[in-house]
Amino acid sequence: MILLLMVLNIVVLVIGALFLMYGTFRPERE
Repeated sequence: MILLLMVLNIVVLVIGALFLMYGTFRPERE
């Protein structure tokens, strides 16, 4: 169970980092 929680935490961190990088490299300019 603990291992599963650790994996989920890592996945969330990776997705968060990807969203930050995406927002930084591709700023939305309307």
